[in-house]
Amino acid sequence: MARPGGVFTEEDGADGGIWQATPDYPSTAYNLSAALGRAGYEGVQNDDRGNLYLAEDTGGPNGSGAAGIPHARQPNSFLFRFKPRNPATLAAGGTLQALQVLDAHGAPIRFGGTSQAAVDADIQSAQTRALRTYGNRFDTRWVDLTLDPATHDANVAAKAAGATPFKRPRTSSSGRARTSRSCSSTRPATRRCCPTPRRRRTPAGTAASSGCARIHARIAGASRCSSPAIRCTPRSTTWRS
Repeated sequence: MARPGGVFTEEDGADGGIWQATPDYPSTAYNLSAALGRAGYEGVQNDDRGNLYLAEDTGGPNGSGAAGIPHARQPNSFLFRFKPRNPATLAAGGTLQALQVLDAHGAPIRFGGTSQAAVDADIQSAQTRALRTYGNRFDTRWVDLTLDPATHDANVAAKAAGATPFKRPRTSSSGRARTSRSCSSTRPATRRCCPTPRRRRTPAGTAASSGCARIHARIAGASRCSSPAIRCTPRSTTWRS
């Protein structure tokens, strides 16, 4: 069983994964794929409760020339949270979750499918456009994942659970909600975090060419913000937990 130490990821799709290495020398690395799954994990960050947040960087297939979108890609990366039984020993297991975003009508934004028609539909859908329009706000929730014991493929598990795919959010950092001026309490049992786009700014109401929109994270039953509010730019994501 792994002792406390550094956590490292490999961005290699279904062959990627995550390892925990002991701080001593020589260090011993433990494969955590059975608990945290395999995916194109790139960004990894813990919070002050011992949870891990993982940002996937796995590109989707291209749209078709017939649809006029041969250079656009289907959203195919997910944002994960791992809630360990013991934060000091991640190999002991826990609950792997993925973020699900709800559209303006309260419907989950899901992965549409793998056929070319489904790829084109996902790229051009109103949900995809809304999610990548700066200024829009969405409610979110975490959905529990069930990993296939043979493959531990977290991307497949996220799709099966109805989580929301993004366009390669890649990196993440975490800070406590109380330190963020953008967070305020909206009711006793709920916090709503209001992220602000960083770096490249796009006027509200206009679509960004890539990246994702601001997400208004609101989780009922939490004494403070327990879902990440996401600050999105075309190539970077900031978590606020």
